[in-house]
Amino acid sequence: MTALSANGNLEYRGPVLIRQYPMGAAKKLYKGSLVAILQSTGLAEAATDAASITIVGIATKACDNSAGAASALWCEVLIGEVRLAGSSLEQVDVGKLVYVSDDATVGDGTLTTNDIPVGVMTEYVSATECWVAIGERVAGIAST
Repeated sequence: MTALSANGNLEYRGPVLIRQYPMGAAKKLYKGSLVAILQSTGLAEAATDAASITIVGIATKACDNSAGAASALWCEVLIGEVRLAGSSLEQVDVGKLVYVSDDATVGDGTLTTNDIPVGVMTEYVSATECWVAIGERVAGIAST
């Protein structure tokens, strides 16, 4: 899969939480992007398979801080159970952590470099789609 270059889908179910996070300088998020907090700054940006980030949720709408300074804009982030694109997913991955590949894709860890947890797969849809419990609700699990 590839990173988003336009607004993506945002499909969720069950109860959700909405949080807001300040964005990093010169950063852009599309609706449906996985949102990461860069540990060195505490600011939000689109998720990548990079060290030193923590996934906090999924963007509810586009937020363009491309020309802005750090914290000039805040992004709205959904925390809960969401449907995500994936790669090489299998039924046996249900109940296990999935990891960020890019801002629109998760994997089982065999295809990622830094093994940054997104959340726990709650339902297998296909080799390229799954439901994931993402964010604060799985923080204790994701840290193991």
